[in-house]
Amino acid sequence: MAKDFMQSGDMNKYVGMLLLAILFCGQTASGTQKIEEHAPLAVPPQAESDLAHIAMVRKFGPDGVLYTGIADPTKRSIAESTINSAISNIATGIRSHPTKTFVLEQFQRALVLLDAAGLADSEDREAAAGYLEQVMDVVGLESSDGMLNNWVYGLDASKLTGS
Repeated sequence: MAKDFMQSGDMNKYVGMLLLAILFCGQTASGTQKIEEHAPLAVPPQAESDLAHIAMVRKFGPDGVLYTGIADPTKRSIAESTINSAISNIATGIRSHPTKTFVLEQFQRALVLLDAAGLADSEDREAAAGYLEQVMDVVGLESSDGMLNNWVYGLDASKLTGS
């Protein structure tokens, strides 16, 4: 009977329907993700002033505990201005683009520039990610969808759970 099924056109129909079902499920998941990315963030009224405060704080210096900071003043200045530029872009655009996509695009630009500037030390990368996490807290963004983990550690922790 299995031989008859294999020889008939039913097998091709079955495989075709299975592939369509898998494809449809993938598109639905992808479409849902896009909706979430473009859903408006609940940006609090004081977000711009909170972001301005974060931008004013000196970055990549020693924290007095474990982090020694970026020793090279030129490299530190480049890293700080890159983070501050991302913060400024978010502060000026968050009201007209209050979406996860907008914020993550600004993060991605900053991370590319930090890579180009040679920010390779894991502690410096953790510090940069920490500043961006402060921005996330201010604008009400719960997740970078693994972007920061990927950049700092080269992995997406959300994929380690096996789910």
